[in-house]
Amino acid sequence: RELYLTPTLFTMNVLINAYAQRGDTEKATEWLQRMTEEFQLKPNIVTMNSILNAFANKKDFDGARRWFDVLRFELGLTPVAVTINSMLKAAVRSSNVEWTTILEYHEYFKTLKLRQDEFTFGFLLLACKKYGRKEEAIEWFDELLNLGMMPSLFFCGSMREILGNEQETFFVAR
Repeated sequence: RELYLTPTLFTMNVLINAYAQRGDTEKATEWLQRMTEEFQLKPNIVTMNSILNAFANKKDFDGARRWFDVLRFELGLTPVAVTINSMLKAAVRSSNVEWTTILEYHEYFKTLKLRQDEFTFGFLLLACKKYGRKEEAIEWFDELLNLGMMPSLFFCGSMREILGNEQETFFVAR
């Protein structure tokens, strides 16, 4: 079969991201392979963030971690905030990840001097909820406020679940 249009990095990223949104890691990685081998296009950070997101959506932290290592060590790409947020998302959604792994990926924000955003704090809060880490939830809530971000309704609702009976005192104090 003959192709009449040559794929570009942009079009390949759109295609891979479409599969990533569905958590279809098989198709996303298949197209990544075709992108590099058949079309001689080099993946960029957007490509790799889509791959990580595919594994996060599939709740496959081990797969995400393998591709995170490919991104850094084989492709020589530097993670950005979206990259680390995808890893946090994968870690929180997976059943076999320990609390220390959440902290390890969160540390990348400081190490790489990346700006945390609402997604970062949302994934951290989900991790606190999952692991019963009330003190860390309070610490990250305060950090979100100190950065001038407004907590979403989801964020406040999750804080209420984590704090239980202490929620009224907590929110009044802030």
